[in-house]
Order: sequence, then C-alpha cells, then structure tokens
Amino acid sequence: MVLLLPIKMDISTFYSKRAKRLLLPFIFWSLMLPVLYFLYVNSGIKILSPNILTENYTIGLTLQKLYTFIFNFNYDTTPLWYVYMLIGLYLFMPIISSWLKQASKKDIQWFLRIWIISMCLPYLQMLAPYLGYTGNNGNMGILGICDWNEYGMFYYFSGFLGYLVLAYYLVQYPLDWSWKRTLTAAIPLFLIGYVITAGGQVRYLIQPCSLTGLDRLEK
Repeated sequence: MVLLLPIKMDISTFYSKRAKRLLLPFIFWSLMLPVLYFLYVNSGIKILSPNILTENYTIGLTLQKLYTFIFNFNYDTTPLWYVYMLIGLYLFMPIISSWLKQASKKDIQWFLRIWIISMCLPYLQMLAPYLGYTGNNGNMGILGICDWNEYGMFYYFSGFLGYLVLAYYLVQYPLDWSWKRTLTAAIPLFLIGYVITAGGQVRYLIQPCSLTGLDRLEK
C-alpha cells in the first residue's frame, strides 16, 4: 500500500481502480460466507465450535446478514474485519498524499511523534484510576472523552493511518543502521511489546476465572 504514495493520479481515477480491486471481492465474500455457514450448519455435520448456535442460522437471519454487512462484519465474515480498515485507508490516501508531497522530514517526524503518543493512550487510561482518576460522571474516558463525545484530544492522530505514514517515512528516509544497532533497539522493543501483550492476555483470561471462583465461595 505504501508503494502507492505519493499518489500521482486524480482522486476519482484512484478510487475507481481501488474499488474494482477491493470492493468487488469484499462484497462477494460478505455475501458468500453467510450462505456457506448456513449450508454448513444445516447440513447435519456435527458442529464443534460452541460459538456457532444453530438458531442463528435460519433462512431469515441469513438473508438479514446479506445486507447488514454494510454496517459491520458479523461472526460469519470475521476474517474480513481488516477490509473495512483498508477501505478507510484507501479513502484517506489521496488526502494524506497531498500533504506528504510537500511535507518535510521534520514535519512527518512531528506527526509520528504525536501518533506514537496516541497509541499509548489506552495504557494511560488503564493507569489513570491508580493515580486517583475517578472518571467523568462514570465515564472513564480521558482527554475529552465523555458520554456525548467519543473523540478525544488525539483522536485524529490515532489508528492505522500512522502505520501508513511511518512506512512512507521509512521508504523515503531509510535508517542507515548497522545490524548491531538495529538489534539493540529491536530486541528490547520486541520484549516489551511481548510482555505487555502476553500480560494483558493472561490477565484477561484469569479475571473471569477468579470471579467464577468467588461466586462459588459465596454459594
């Protein structure tokens, strides 16, 4: 995707080409997967997954899935979750491309710094209660987020767009690092990311078990 930047065609031509390559397969599989799931569930084959409930695979509900995919993916089309993100990036690429054409190296660096800060906000939100933050009338959002506003201070810098800009930056200004310097930076970052991800997953899996155990003790 980053190889398309900067875009050298008009916006209508760009959208037209991307639509043919992305939207048509997306629509096809969004329609086909619910049908295949319906045939599978009603074929008489033993269903092993506890997430697949036969009552959710009637003709009526299957037909409903054939048009509600425009709002979001469903269980049957879960593998297509990333296509919604891709469509959003393609829609924004001509706009961000115009900025990248005239942005200096320092300009892009400033964008990436703010983007990195925005990526850390979920961890700051987790830490805030331990520092005494009690939320805004029960809403635990931070930096402007409340019941009537989901768009926080760094909302417009967050998301997958930052990866696209970062990739463009690395293509235009590749790091002239030795293997030693690369590994010195990459290994600690990998380990930190692994610990945070694995720790969060373990906490997520253990918490329901602990609650279940407490319920049993109460009984």
